[in-house]
Amino acid sequence: MYPRRLKVVFAKGDEAILIQLGENVYCCPVCGSTEVDLPYSSNGSASYEICPDCGIEYGFDDEVSNKKLVDGYTHEKKWQELRAQWLAGKEVTETLRERLLRIGVAL
Repeated sequence: MYPRRLKVVFAKGDEAILIQLGENVYCCPVCGSTEVDLPYSSNGSASYEICPDCGIEYGFDDEVSNKKLVDGYTHEKKWQELRAQWLAGKEVTETLRERLLRIGVAL
């Protein structure tokens, strides 16, 4: 059944949840777009795909260094920062609210 919450364990040890809405329909963890393929496999391998809406390149723009992980900085926190940058100056519409709710973000 959908939506599904997919657990991803990255090589450096942090974990995150990705949302799958249907067969081959995934949400960007930054902006909630469904115009992306699976951003990460369950073992944390990045697709290096670029989201057409927010522009994140999975595995590049959201890379987290070992030092930052030691300090408690995770992929989830990086996605929050990228989301804040993407939202800056955007008009908050009902469509945007619904889209972000897909990934558990309420405005």
